Amino acid sequence: MQKKPKNAPWPALMILLPYVLIRTAMDLVMWLIDVICDGIQALGPRFQGFVTGMAATLAGLIILAGMAAYC
Repeated sequence: MQKKPKNAPWPALMILLPYVLIRTAMDLVMWLIDVICDGIQALGPRFQGFVTGMAATLAGLIILAGMAAYC
């Protein structure tokens, strides 16, 4: 007769699972930020300003479109 492995208690799963998911998501976000920053640093100063300006403009338009959708 084989022994059945013990399962973790529910409170431990309810606490640890979201922590692991959030931690993994934050690691992915940090990795993406590092990749983007390294890519921008490889550009010259003129193109850095262009890329930064385009990103800021698009972010502003997305925020304005979101505000307009909920008004």
